[in-house]
Amino acid sequence: MLTGTSLSSGMYLPYEIISEIFKYTLDARPLNEYSFCLNDKSEPRNLELISRWFERDVKRILREERPEIMRAIAAGALSRIALHWTGDMEKVGPQRDLFVKNVKSVTERCSHLALDLDDILACGAGYGLSATDIHHSITTILEVIRNQYQKDFPIQSFEFKAPAAVNFSSPGFFRASGHFETGFMRLFLELGDIAENARDQKIRFLLDLGGSGIKDDDIHDLTEMLGLNTIIIEKLDLSENSFSLQGITELVDLFKDKPVQSLYFRNFRSSNIGTLFDSLIQASRNINLGLLDISGSVLSDDAFTGLCALIGSNADIKRLNIKNCRINNMPGRERLSESIHINTHLRTLDLLEKPIDIGNHRHSFSLDDFIQKEAKLKVEGTKARQSVRQLA
Repeated sequence: MLTGTSLSSGMYLPYEIISEIFKYTLDARPLNEYSFCLNDKSEPRNLELISRWFERDVKRILREERPEIMRAIAAGALSRIALHWTGDMEKVGPQRDLFVKNVKSVTERCSHLALDLDDILACGAGYGLSATDIHHSITTILEVIRNQYQKDFPIQSFEFKAPAAVNFSSPGFFRASGHFETGFMRLFLELGDIAENARDQKIRFLLDLGGSGIKDDDIHDLTEMLGLNTIIIEKLDLSENSFSLQGITELVDLFKDKPVQSLYFRNFRSSNIGTLFDSLIQASRNINLGLLDISGSVLSDDAFTGLCALIGSNADIKRLNIKNCRINNMPGRERLSESIHINTHLRTLDLLEKPIDIGNHRHSFSLDDFIQKEAKLKVEGTKARQSVRQLA
């Protein structure tokens, strides 16, 4: 059994601490499967456990400036606090004061925060929370973060996961609940206020809006918020949504002025993804993308032509993920190789099982060669497994 692990130089954590930390990642199991869940909505106990956790072990981790771990801890703690909302907390009084105090017990100690609405919604029914309760709980948490001035841990990054429509009974939750009458506008306004209240401190935003049913009007509100000078876009995930040329055009206009470290458009319809390529080509001189991920988006011939034209325009895209886009079987797939010969920025291509490092082989790069090598390795692997079974 493991007894410990090293996360960074000079920092060694017991295994039991690591196992607790990774319970709080945004990709983990539903909250109701965790042993850390609190019983009987015991808010004082909630505050006591969170405070003890931070004072004993997490404070060391926070000082090490590991953003992904900080955000994981914050997401888990804030989700648990959100699920202990009661109707008494809607009005000013000791119950609301206690809720705010609980939120501050986390947010005032973290320079990297995260809030996972999808997680909260998935577990809310088990706690007897209505859409109204969840709405008030989430907006109160955002208001607390917006209004606080963090002296010891100024906010450096904020990760936000919107609820995926498929994960709750009302796909139009933000609109249908009667509390988000303007769609995502209220949420984007709150996030914008958090960034503006940072004063001279720039905040890195990691926004996961995948599958949330976002529309053109929401894109307008989103781009206005992300256009603030205090916001750095580290991640923007708009996968599995459906908006038109209007929304795509507004997004690309934003990308002209701001670099984006990671941009996700997974599982987009072919017509929309083609429009994205056309818009990015027009703005290629000003675009700076660390990662463009369109995996799972089935490309028509026209969309594939648009992708080749985008890469051939020498757009500044450092990593391109086109897994499961059916490019392997396209008869004209070598056109992409020709585009890669021209592009001086692209470093990594995700198409096969392993990432392809383009490196110094740009001018001799051949997609066919890589596809054939992978097919050969698969055949050899199958034969090797069959031989082992025969020997056994």
